[in-house]
Amino acid sequence: MTLSPALLSPLIPLWYPSVVIWIIGETVLIVRNKGISCHCSVRIRIVLIFYAIFCILLALLAALNPLFQFSADPTRITIVSLFLIWVGMAIRFSAASELGVFYSPKMIADHGHHLIRTGLYRYIRHPSGLGFMVVVCGVSLICVNYLVPILVLGGLAPVILVRIFVEEDTLHNRFGYEYHQYCERTCRLIPGLF
Repeated sequence: MTLSPALLSPLIPLWYPSVVIWIIGETVLIVRNKGISCHCSVRIRIVLIFYAIFCILLALLAALNPLFQFSADPTRITIVSLFLIWVGMAIRFSAASELGVFYSPKMIADHGHHLIRTGLYRYIRHPSGLGFMVVVCGVSLICVNYLVPILVLGGLAPVILVRIFVEEDTLHNRFGYEYHQYCERTCRLIPGLF
């Protein structure tokens, strides 16, 4: 078993509190909105959850394997990791803030809701998902291992994509042509790409 060289960085005392702040922020979002829900079948949810857990466990095993580690200055890796964590948190939490009372992990579009097209939503339709993926990439980068970010993102991407497609279907049903026009002007997750 080998530890990540990045854990020897003098900046690592900043890394742990950053991850704790992210976890607390995610917990606040979940508690504030009384849990997480998805309007897809229970079977799909179970498969996605087990797939994500499987990929994360593989990533943990890969993190211990020196064969896949890359050599890099521990301080630089920690700086990049911290940068991604904080940028991802800024994206995710500003997206939740922009939605305000309309933010919900339950994907509900009630009649009182209106379409948000300001802030990050001016450019992409799912900045919260993008922010989450950036944070996860930053957290996994600390392992200084090629496979870890690939496996972690590979495990979480299908879960996030299913949520995006279910959410877009919900919003199409609620807002109709207005949402269709919004989709034509914005990208789903990455500006200019997807």
